Amino acid sequence: MTSMIPSYSNPCLASTKDRSIVYLVGSPNTTSSTLNVHIINIANINAPVVAKSFSSVASESASWENYAAPWKHDAPKMCTTFFGTFPAFYDTLFINQIGVNTTWSTVFHPINGTIPRPTKLNDTAFVSKQAYSFVGQTGDTVSILALNNRTETQQPWSFVQWRLSASSTQTDFSILSIPDPLLTVPVFTSGSSAPEKSYFIVFDKLGGGVMLPTIINDVKPAGGAGIFFLNPWSVNMDDITLTADAVYANMGSGVYILVKK
Repeated sequence: MTSMIPSYSNPCLASTKDRSIVYLVGSPNTTSSTLNVHIINIANINAPVVAKSFSSVASESASWENYAAPWKHDAPKMCTTFFGTFPAFYDTLFINQIGVNTTWSTVFHPINGTIPRPTKLNDTAFVSKQAYSFVGQTGDTVSILALNNRTETQQPWSFVQWRLSASSTQTDFSILSIPDPLLTVPVFTSGSSAPEKSYFIVFDKLGGGVMLPTIINDVKPAGGAGIFFLNPWSVNMDDITLTADAVYANMGSGVYILVKK
């Protein structure tokens, strides 16, 4: 073990079933296209320890457009842990990297320490980490709402629902459109069966916010959607102004917004 925690330009963090363990993911500032995943023990929060580290190199080739995008140190990354009921998939980590009109994705499997070659998500270009939210889980399906800007097949600057499970991923496009979002904040819920109720909060760049009650399904029903939005209401900002650096943190039953000053 080593106590030196690596530093990255655009990393992402994710929790695990073990409250004393977190993932740290990033790419080093080098010419190699490397993605590193670190398992960090935070049992002593004042002295975190890197328990294990894993690396994957996605080198360019003639067909890299199809399967091997170079990992970039300055490209934002998002991490989502799969909290499923299948022991073989416990703490599987989904990793996305925002590119130019593109999103690259891979999965870290902690049971064997492997990181497969990344793939390009079809018709998907997530916009920012601030507009990418883990909104809930029903059974063995995780739901993410993210702002998307692929205009070829859908409404531009709209939200998609990305459903992740141990065996597959599914995407519903153009399920919600909110002009000029700055930050999305989920009130995360988890249940053994669908549907699950949750809340999705969107703050805009004009100083306002809206809260949407949501109902999440584990699968998309025939002729229906994987998520439903109920009547929204405005958020009382109480003279608080969010900046472009604002981030959220889910802690227990509460959500905190951190603003850089």
